[in-house]
Amino acid sequence: MKPSKRQPQQLAPRAAGSPDIWERAAWLLVLIGAVIPIWAARDLPMVDLPQHLYLLDVARRLHDGSTLYPSYFQFDFRFTPYLGYYALMGLLNQVIPLELANRLFMSFVVLGVPGSAAFLLRSLRRQTWPALLVVPFAYGDCFAWGFVNTCAAIPIALVTLGAFIRALEAPARNSRWALLFALGLLAGFFMHPAPTIFLAAALPVMLWTTSSPGDTAGQGLRNWLARRAIVLAGMVPFLLATGTWLAVVAADPASSSSVASHTDPGLVWETPQANLQAFPWLLANIFNNGADQIGLYAVVSVALLAIVSQLLGRVPSAQSGRERLRPYALVAICFAMFMSVPLSIGGMVQYLSPRFAPLTAILAAALVPRTSPRWSRVLMAGATMAVAIAVTILTLGFRAYSAEAAAVHRLSSLLPDRPRIMGLIYEPGSVVVHHPVYLHATATMARTHGGVPSYTLMNWRQVSLKYRTSAPPALPSEWTPDRFDYDAMAQSYDYFLVRGRDPATLFGAHLGKEIGLMGRDGDWSILRRIR
Repeated sequence: MKPSKRQPQQLAPRAAGSPDIWERAAWLLVLIGAVIPIWAARDLPMVDLPQHLYLLDVARRLHDGSTLYPSYFQFDFRFTPYLGYYALMGLLNQVIPLELANRLFMSFVVLGVPGSAAFLLRSLRRQTWPALLVVPFAYGDCFAWGFVNTCAAIPIALVTLGAFIRALEAPARNSRWALLFALGLLAGFFMHPAPTIFLAAALPVMLWTTSSPGDTAGQGLRNWLARRAIVLAGMVPFLLATGTWLAVVAADPASSSSVASHTDPGLVWETPQANLQAFPWLLANIFNNGADQIGLYAVVSVALLAIVSQLLGRVPSAQSGRERLRPYALVAICFAMFMSVPLSIGGMVQYLSPRFAPLTAILAAALVPRTSPRWSRVLMAGATMAVAIAVTILTLGFRAYSAEAAAVHRLSSLLPDRPRIMGLIYEPGSVVVHHPVYLHATATMARTHGGVPSYTLMNWRQVSLKYRTSAPPALPSEWTPDRFDYDAMAQSYDYFLVRGRDPATLFGAHLGKEIGLMGRDGDWSILRRIR
């Protein structure tokens, strides 16, 4: 019997109709609320953000004689996956102040999480309202550590995945999706490779489970590939970029990250038990009191209610055949990576496996079952309330942290321009937030006054700036203030920011003679070297 072709019109529609007024209202409220925490406080509780902003400020004012930047740093272009963030921020900083540019960038990232999730859900022929539930995952562990590149790469990966599915379903008519897929792959590479690792495993599965027009039961491999050639060609720019980067890394293995080399000499894995225990915590762990977990419980409760609603009246799936496997496969692949990839790769990247936790949780929105129109409205209202709870808690917490961090700005106002400042942060933690958010406080002070802190990201293989000569004598790592050596280091700095120790125990007989106290604010002290 001659096999029959699966015609394009047999594909189920992506949506039953245009969003009604209730769905539009829910999305409007959620998207407005999602970014309120970004704009509600002066300081964002993101550990690495001060270093990223300092590097960007140096890049913009590298030849500004009113700063110390020309004396200490020089441009050194490197082909690296981190170029995307620094390039976009550099362009924004040409027209608006750096901190405002960062808030705009982070706002787009946060909005991109539910927006890209909705795009993927629609591509998978799922209802899009569950994408409302993923907003809190934009403020998880990656956000708290200040992994801005990873945070931005996640929505790019979701859009890339959705475009790939749409392009496969109708490559001739929807060449724009093939183009979006190609651009998404390249953009994701230039932001951060972690979500791209997920795509490397997910795309072949989507290729196998997604039907294209003209597929037949007995088709040969050549014909099967030919109908997908336009889509698969979109991988070529990404593969060229990846090959170029790997060649650059192989040609210069010595230029390893100063961040990773001090803490992770090789491959390090977490145990499966530790990963399982950490997974829910990684989704909402900013505050010491665990308040952001309430928002997590709220959105999970709405998802569970959607599952319960299936018992009251099952709604047929819009998917058929192998397509039904796609949401489960995506979640399984991402969770498997969370469980199996290294925690860190010495000289390359730290804290790798936890970066797959928020992506797994976002993909899980595709597992929420299809609901009836009446139940969908109820659940959309519940999702809106859950997100409102989450962002209210985040906003209050961010404001509390910002009030605490004001001490750093008050002490910074005591500094003159062009300071050379060493950070001796024995206590980098906060009363409000869980992560060591004050680890890079000196970078904020140095940026404000055009100076140089004792620790920077310069010479890191992922950035295109380096020290003109050798870096000034400093601690082996920003994590090891106990390695401070006064005789070897102090002469290279004019000011010292201390937290967690009495300056008298650090400087001993030098205090009052060579070192003078400029000011105190709570448990912070700023000291200067007396010339």
